[in-house]
Amino acid sequence: MNRLEAGNLASTWPSREVHTRRQVDRWNAHTYAVDQSIKVQDDTFHIVLSPNGGQLLSLSPPCIKLFDLESKICLAQLGFHSPLKDTVQASFASDGMSISVRDGDEIKCWYIMVILLMIFVAHADQGFN
Repeated sequence: MNRLEAGNLASTWPSREVHTRRQVDRWNAHTYAVDQSIKVQDDTFHIVLSPNGGQLLSLSPPCIKLFDLESKICLAQLGFHSPLKDTVQASFASDGMSISVRDGDEIKCWYIMVILLMIFVAHADQGFN
């Protein structure tokens, strides 16, 4: 699975390591070299790079995950009521401020800042533990 955006190409395949999760490699289309790798869940069937190349969405049947590529941290995980099919499409808005998922005739959208604010508030309520 490949996606070319802003001079970057991302591809997924099983990691070379035994008993580890699937790996996404971000290739620099100008230097033809891998400039970053990140582990994603084994059942990931769709990935999308943000317009600036700094974030990655991964879709699997139970959820969508938003990763920061510099820190390799999962910023958010949004679950679905019923498993997604591999015909689902996901995208970032052109300004990188929101994400959307199309599943058949249904489209769901989330604003990234709202997602991150909800996570921050939840951690603040728990004392950042």
